[in-house]
Amino acid sequence: MLPFAPAAVVVRSTARVHLLSTWDEGVPPEITRQDLYGLSWNPANLMDSLASIPGLRESARVGIDGLTPMFAGLISQLTGSAELVDADSILAAARRIKMAEEITCLEVASAISESALGAMEDALWPGVTERDLLGVYYEQVARLGAPTAPSESVCFATPSRGPVWFRHLVSERPIGDGELVVLAPGALYTGYEAGLARTRVAGSRLRQGGRIWRRGALSAWTRCWAPAERATPGLTCIEPGGTPVIGSRRCRWLTGWGSVLNHRSSVWGVAATPCSTRAWC
Repeated sequence: MLPFAPAAVVVRSTARVHLLSTWDEGVPPEITRQDLYGLSWNPANLMDSLASIPGLRESARVGIDGLTPMFAGLISQLTGSAELVDADSILAAARRIKMAEEITCLEVASAISESALGAMEDALWPGVTERDLLGVYYEQVARLGAPTAPSESVCFATPSRGPVWFRHLVSERPIGDGELVVLAPGALYTGYEAGLARTRVAGSRLRQGGRIWRRGALSAWTRCWAPAERATPGLTCIEPGGTPVIGSRRCRWLTGWGSVLNHRSSVWGVAATPCSTRAWC
């Protein structure tokens, strides 16, 4: 339950799911328009909408994952003598297992956040203000179809020493050359949130550090990937007297060295000594 209204209502007797929404875009087809109820800042109107849900008034038990004291009284009036029980652990267990469609939504939200981070990095030059960077963030996530920002602490300059305290209010002070700036963009896509945070240096040193990192990463990638081009599934790469390593469909053991790459091609581990010329998947 949200602080101001239940986000969804599931009625066991009717096996229907009702959503807090004023439009049906992105809503699963099995949830019809008749199963939607709108948000009202007037608690009385909201209770009227909930009272129209078939089977809710007759419920003997109502499970909730959170509510305010005011809504505790309102729900008691709505459901009469129904027992209110804590369903937070049940709902948390259900949310813990993600369907493929949910993972896709999280990946899209992550991609939007990453794109916003790149846009903010491009705008991070001496003289820019935190408010300017915040505007860049809002523009980018809105352009990519996620205009509702999930967080407020998105960008702020921070001292080079000591703890970093996230600030929700941005400043209009121009950021100086060499200042550390925290960039923490997030995105909310169809109800699924993702975010990331990086600390960057404003000015020329940021670009110089990025170029050095890219050159080093490209060199490491070239050296790691070259032997993988010769690896074929089903082969083994075990030192004489060594212990076989359990294979994985998401990994590749590299020819010549005991390195393993996951499906996103990041190095998991490197053997201490070279192995034979064959690889095992």
